[in-house]
Amino acid sequence: MDKIEMTLEQQLAFDGFIDVMVQIYKMTSDKIDYSKLDKDKEKQGKNGDTTDKAEA
Repeated sequence: MDKIEMTLEQQLAFDGFIDVMVQIYKMTSDKIDYSKLDKDKEKQGKNGDTTDKAEA
């Protein structure tokens, strides 16, 4: 993959953006309840199956 050329100001802004995103992830990652996400996927899968059959 080619390297993107950035000015010093752009590089500093990008690094700051990455730092903020990492901080947000650290603050929120332990609060995510993945069991709810799995249940939602199962519900969508059941509903998705019926709509797929209807579309076919």
